[in-house]
Amino acid sequence: MKSRNEVIDIAKGISIIMVVAGHCIGFIPNGWNHFELSVFFFLSGYCYNEKYSTSLLMIKILFKKRLKSLYIPFIKYGLIFVILHNIFYDIHFYNIPDLWANNRMEYFYSISDFFKAILGVFAFYRIEQLLAPMWFLPVLFLTNMIFSFIGYTKNIFKMNEYSRGIIIAIFFFVCYCIDSNQSKFFRVINISSIAIICFYIGYIYKQYFNRIIIKDFRVWIIAFLVYWFTSITGHLDFAGYRFVNPGFFLVCSLLLIYMVLFISEYISENKFGLYLKNIGRISLDIMALHFISFKLVSIIIIIIDDLPVWYLGYSSLYNNSFWDIIYLISGIIIPCIVIKIKNIFIEKIRGV
Repeated sequence: MKSRNEVIDIAKGISIIMVVAGHCIGFIPNGWNHFELSVFFFLSGYCYNEKYSTSLLMIKILFKKRLKSLYIPFIKYGLIFVILHNIFYDIHFYNIPDLWANNRMEYFYSISDFFKAILGVFAFYRIEQLLAPMWFLPVLFLTNMIFSFIGYTKNIFKMNEYSRGIIIAIFFFVCYCIDSNQSKFFRVINISSIAIICFYIGYIYKQYFNRIIIKDFRVWIIAFLVYWFTSITGHLDFAGYRFVNPGFFLVCSLLLIYMVLFISEYISENKFGLYLKNIGRISLDIMALHFISFKLVSIIIIIIDDLPVWYLGYSSLYNNSFWDIIYLISGIIIPCIVIKIKNIFIEKIRGV
């Protein structure tokens, strides 16, 4: 691979676009709109520095760094959306009980509800409905810490690299055999057990196979077709820890990772690649803001077709139509505009 800025950010940009597409485009086959998270975990593993596995002090430093890069954004967005919960409820974002019943947040918050919600945010597990994709952050946090501790254990006992892979495989299969439906904490651990596989693949790729990408469009097309036909035969729900079998998950993940890396390198030196780099650098913000951005499109549809205002409670309207593309564009462009305005405002504040 080339530089971090030329490939990693482009790959993140492509992946976050697929995440947003998976939440609004209805004609995507089953697997296509789920495995993009495998790419995110792969890229995180690619960026992992082995120095964080050398001592307990370095694990502590990594812990602090991940608090800053993952926990703080979770807190920031979590508190904002909790504070705005009743406003969102009043303007019909949350008042379709059948839609939000699984989260049990479809009601108007009392003072005690606000208190519980804020405590849940600080505990790194409470996620408002419009922030649903942010489950990714606690899982990535835990994946980083588990991986660093496994590496530390390997180094302490002077084991070879194969031992780390074996430990990760054992961790996965233990979690695979445990039912975690009754505990949010153990659910995060279970999800981390599949995330860490992609994380480890990214780490191994950087260490031993960096720059080895078959740059042949014929190979890419074959990978695409195999991925397409494989993905429609099964289903992956990362957040729900549901997939057909480990082999299905691994094959689809590897194929999509290859396809994204291939495209990222191919466009890294043109103008389109520059746009994707910029999108990739704010992928976390897009993940947090794209559901709320969809509401603007829904408002337009409601006005045009004179629909009931409570239709705003649905994440999107008119699936399998050209509106899906409008939702996708909105889910990417609006967060970019919001972050651009925020950065300009911060620069002006600092310049005063």
